[in-house]
Amino acid sequence: PRSTRFSSTPLFRSFQFLRGLVNDDRVFYVSCLAAVHAAGIIGMNTFYGLLSRFYPNFESLRFQPGKEPSPELVAHCKRYVLLWHLLAPIIPLIGFGYHEEWHPEVIAGKIPGALVISFQIVVFYLITDFLFYWLHRFAHWGPLYRYVHKQHHQFYVSIGWGAQYAHPIELIFVNLY
Repeated sequence: PRSTRFSSTPLFRSFQFLRGLVNDDRVFYVSCLAAVHAAGIIGMNTFYGLLSRFYPNFESLRFQPGKEPSPELVAHCKRYVLLWHLLAPIIPLIGFGYHEEWHPEVIAGKIPGALVISFQIVVFYLITDFLFYWLHRFAHWGPLYRYVHKQHHQFYVSIGWGAQYAHPIELIFVNLY
């Protein structure tokens, strides 16, 4: 059976070890979600930062080669993004668990096959990309831009950290939706 094969993998054993450290399903789920998201954001920004520093030809591939934002703004942005990566998990931590009452099959159901999961990933990506695009466009509307979205556009030079540099309202309603 599929579960026996998977349960013998190092990934599953690591998962079980970490799961044994935390007794609360909500805390474990949200901690894993936050860790994976933070690792992706921090990892990719670090990778591209090192690439641009140590590979001179990489600079020519940037949208605005030769231009850099102020070091103060970049430092502030990194502190802000890292702080929100610590605070943001509170939102799903509060909400996780309540969906079990509405959709118990999500937790107890049989894991679908690879084809179904692949299809769901593609559909989910298309839906979230569509929603993010239109919510981001809506954030450019007058009052929302002035009081919320403008923070994201403090960067006149494109850097990876700037993509995550958003007002808390934007983080919740546009980036998390």
